This record gives sequence, structure tokens and C-alpha cells, in this order.
Amino acid sequence: MRTLNHAVLKTLAYLDLFDFAPSLLELERWLLRTDEPHTATDIQHVLESDPHIHCAEGFYFLTDRDQLVALRKQKYRLSEEKWKRTRRYLRLVAVMPFVDGVWLINSMGWENARERSDVDLLIVARPGHIWSARLWTTAVMKLLRQRPHEQSEDRAICLSLYISADHLNLEPYRLQSGDIHYSFWVNQCYPLYDTGQYEKFQQHNAWLKKVFAQPRWPHTIERRMIRLTAAERAIKRLLELCSNEQLFKKIQWRILPNNLRAMANQDQRVVMNDTILKLHTNDRRQQKQQQWEERLRALQI
Repeated sequence: MRTLNHAVLKTLAYLDLFDFAPSLLELERWLLRTDEPHTATDIQHVLESDPHIHCAEGFYFLTDRDQLVALRKQKYRLSEEKWKRTRRYLRLVAVMPFVDGVWLINSMGWENARERSDVDLLIVARPGHIWSARLWTTAVMKLLRQRPHEQSEDRAICLSLYISADHLNLEPYRLQSGDIHYSFWVNQCYPLYDTGQYEKFQQHNAWLKKVFAQPRWPHTIERRMIRLTAAERAIKRLLELCSNEQLFKKIQWRILPNNLRAMANQDQRVVMNDTILKLHTNDRRQQKQQQWEERLRALQI
């Protein structure tokens, strides 16, 4: 039986892996699935009665983790600073041909960036043009020296994931052995530039209802949204006339680093085809799963 008390502790234990103390609303958003019907009042009762859970300034955390409140505020400020510093570059990415979405992912997606965190992006490409979208976006970031290894780690922009707008369901890329980290990761994608793909993304990833009690998606902040001007849209259309999908695909396969070429399509870390380009050589999902399970054992869950 998956009780509400266990669901709350499991959720806090996962967020604790990333030194994140949630508010009540955030805890409700990410609360893991439970067999018990419950209300917000029931969750509040668990938070107030469980001896493993503490609260300070409206944030919740496990015993002896009081420092997470100050750290939470610090990381929010860092996330805001990184967004402000990179927004002109993110706008350029949005102007590139066949880009239908520019979304923040990883620590920036849920405002949990550390000092050395880079800005990770998920790019939604127009169907049939994923290789063109990647070539143009990586080329402009390379020209401006904003990519990892061309810029300091804390200022870099990482373009490591592209998905086609007609293949928005990310469930097939979950690890079969247990993948709690991936479920949270999918739910933390945050759109900056969007042409209607984010709503479709939510619909195609309804499988998250099997993981979370009541999955909720982040609310966008209007001042962060990228709205292209008429001139920028004209530039985008012009560049699309200069694209050749098959040629761009051949070029990128030819210059692909040897480690990516060797790992491509061998497992879920590096996946490269005409609908998804997933280039995460350092996939930490199994590590996070193990760490989470260790914390659950410590809590006797």
C-alpha cells in the first residue's frame, strides 16, 4: 500500500538529492503517486506530524537539512542571473530555422542552478528538419563561443537534446530498471520560446499520471517568454530557404566526435535519429535511482 505519508517522504527524499526544499505548492505538484485519496489538508497534516519533516519560512525538508532554505534562495537568484545573462543568446537560438521550441531543462528548468551550472536547452524541431535545426543552432552558438568547452562552465549554453514536434512522447526513453529522476526531469521542462508545442508535449506525456499523484506543469512567466518580431520571423523564413536536411545530416554525422559515434543508439544515453538527438554521454539516472533508494531505506520506507 502506497500511503500518503510514504509518498510525501519519497518526494522529499528525491528533492533532497538536489538540495531542494519545496514549498507546499511545489510539493503538491511533484507528490509521488499514492493509493490513498487525499486533499491539501491531508498533505499539510502529514507535513506537520511526521518527525522526519521540518519546515522553515514556508519550505519543507528532512531532518538536519535546515541549510536548504538559504541554499534554495541562493540558487533561485543564480538561476535568474543566468537567464538574464543568456537571454539574448537564447533569442538567437529561437530565430534559427525550423526551431519550434526553446525550453530550459535540468537545473535551470526548475530554478535550482548552482554557481557552476550551465544553461541546458531542449530544442523542439519542426518535423523532418531536426538535423537542420541542430546545425544552425550549434553553428551560431559556436560562432559566439557560448557552447561548453568554448565558454566557462557557469556561462555556457548546452544544446544536448533535440526532439521533433511530431515525436513529443518521451516515455520510450525511460530506463526499464527504475527511473525516478527521468519522470521529474520531464515534468521540469520550462518553455521560453514556444509555437504551441508545449501544450502538445503535456498531452503526449500523460504517462506521468502513473508517477505523480496529480502532475502539474510549470506556469510560464510572461517576461521570460521569447516573442519574435516581424523582422526576426522574416530572417527565420529566409534561413529556412538555405537549408538542406540530408546534406546537413551527412555533415553532422561526419564530424561527430568519436565517443558520440561509438555510443550512438547503443543504449538510452546517446540516441540519434530523425526524431530525437539525445547527446547525454554522462547519464546519471541510474546513480540517482540508487541514491534515492538508499535514502528511502534510511527512512525505513
